[in-house]
Amino acid sequence: MTFDSQDPVEPKKWDHRHYFGMVGMLYSKRFTRNFELGAELSAGYSQAVFPNLIEEQGKLGSSNMLLELGGKIALDPSYNFSIDINPNIKYLNSFSPLKDSNGMIFGIGFSAHYRFGQDPDSAAALIRSIRFEKTSIPPLFSAMQSYYAKNPVGTVTIINTEKYPVSDVAVSFFQKGYMDSPTPSASITELKPGEGREINLFTSFNQEVFKTEGVTPLPAR
Repeated sequence: MTFDSQDPVEPKKWDHRHYFGMVGMLYSKRFTRNFELGAELSAGYSQAVFPNLIEEQGKLGSSNMLLELGGKIALDPSYNFSIDINPNIKYLNSFSPLKDSNGMIFGIGFSAHYRFGQDPDSAAALIRSIRFEKTSIPPLFSAMQSYYAKNPVGTVTIINTEKYPVSDVAVSFFQKGYMDSPTPSASITELKPGEGREINLFTSFNQEVFKTEGVTPLPAR
């Protein structure tokens, strides 16, 4: 921290700089996925250096105690990028006779952070834990629309590729344009490491399926 003296008679005499270090604790709570608030309390030590206090003696030093109470406001537009705003109040007390700088110092800091990697809560990250094998869906017929709602149209085998259990696995089937929403096929409480399950796939086609003619290849998800 640099202090610039406002003394009109000797403007440089009291100019000085503090070199300081602090340790403390921070508590923060995320209220929503993109907003976080926190508070911190720190204590530390500084060494002030006065280069012009007594010119014939050169630089003089003064040790000080620092206490800080601060806040944290974090805005997280995404998992990878965040912006922090850190208002704080410091209290400085000199251990030497130089008491002129004792008192409160208010500051505010801004910082931006970029974190590499993928959000572990994203669907793309979760899907990496699952390997799809032995997908079997034979040709489907629009005239059997109501039959498929209660009977499987095919099967797929899913395997947990992680070294830890994967929980709350939901499997659904969806064909854009021919279904109003994904049709749930299975809900698995837990897949153990390396465990595989064969899942029956169900579909609830809408009326658009009757507009298909002949053999029509369709992508599904």
